[in-house]
Amino acid sequence: MKKRWGIILAAVGLLIVPLFAGAGVAGATDFRSGGNIVVEEGETINSSLFVAGDAIEIAGTVEGDVFCAATTVRITGTIRGDVICAAQDMQLRGNIDGDVRVAADTLVIESVIAGNASVLGSELRFENTSLVEDVSAAVTTAQFNGEVRRDVAVTGNEVTIDGQVGRNIQADIGQLNLSGEAQVGGDISYRSDNRIAQSESAVVTGDVNRQAIDESAQFGPAQMAASAFFLLLTMLVTSMTIVALFPRVTQRVSSNGIERLGSTVLSGLAAVVIAPIIIFLLIISVFGSLIGFTLLTVYILMLILSGPFFAYYLGRLLMASKSRNPLLYMFVGSLCLLLLYIIPIINVFALLAAGVVGSGMLAQEVIRRGANPVYDTAVIEGKQSKKHHEK
Repeated sequence: MKKRWGIILAAVGLLIVPLFAGAGVAGATDFRSGGNIVVEEGETINSSLFVAGDAIEIAGTVEGDVFCAATTVRITGTIRGDVICAAQDMQLRGNIDGDVRVAADTLVIESVIAGNASVLGSELRFENTSLVEDVSAAVTTAQFNGEVRRDVAVTGNEVTIDGQVGRNIQADIGQLNLSGEAQVGGDISYRSDNRIAQSESAVVTGDVNRQAIDESAQFGPAQMAASAFFLLLTMLVTSMTIVALFPRVTQRVSSNGIERLGSTVLSGLAAVVIAPIIIFLLIISVFGSLIGFTLLTVYILMLILSGPFFAYYLGRLLMASKSRNPLLYMFVGSLCLLLLYIIPIINVFALLAAGVVGSGMLAQEVIRRGANPVYDTAVIEGKQSKKHHEK
């Protein structure tokens, strides 16, 4: 049973694990965590880098991929592989030989990027020195001042093209602006209630096609993207914080799912389905309302924690044969789970699995600790010895 679940989860993970292919090789991988993390100028990391902290600065060279999660990230050095990060504020000002996949509130790119850029966030700015192949972005606002060699696909409230796009632009936005410096080598296809604001000196080689938006579908994709971004970023930061502060607890809780998956699922179903009924009955009763509200608080906390603990469990299943680093387990598992959350239909099953298995693992840990309480044997033996001497 456990093996079958592991195979199913691993198969789902294979949809996303190619993101981590560079980190899964037998060579060494550098793991760093803490408050402020700096890779100094002139320092070379001869492997992929997994890093989590409050502020991250990479001024040196990384001979592999960079996986990061932090409040602020600044990369001014050279990355020989991909950059896959989640941050509040992020700046890319170095050279990147691979792709860029970023979720950030604000992202500024002044890099030369050999591959593609995929961005989810609020504000995106490509400055004059940026150079990238394809760009896919779901943002609130975007400004393209640099050069995109091929295509741009963007969703947002307002997008301004003030640089060069080698081929086509596809946009689903509120307002699309082409400044006097804009040069588009192909077609522009956009879906918007507003017509494109195009300067007379802007150059568009192909056709410009507009599709109006139905009034019934007015809830903008930018709002949806922004909401999804903040939710995903909060979950990722919370997960990494939990494993950084409580690595042993996280390991023990996940062991419940790995060693006793059947009883864990049953415990999770009871916690998710039966517990709310009991809590409701206590709240509407005369004498049990205080207990009911207390249990409701615990129940909400358990549901919130079920996601991070399930992410660690998933990461442990996927990466156990390659590493024993708890930060790596949580990072890989969290990104896999968060990506599953944004895939239609699959996200429903992912939420159910996280809620049931995550809650079940937590419930199993509570039951285990209650059945096997831990006592300070040294204190007990000391008291017994004292009584013996008194006799």
